[in-house]
Amino acid sequence: MGGEELILTPKEYALLSRLMLKAGSPVHREILLQRHL
Repeated sequence: MGGEELILTPKEYALLSRLMLKAGSPVHREILLQRHL
């Protein structure tokens, strides 16, 4: 992992996750995993 800490509001996170899903990016999964740690 990049070690970058993403601090998002729920609204930002929802937007970002939607964009990631559209792009089919594996990064989306990484972010989800980090949020649950």
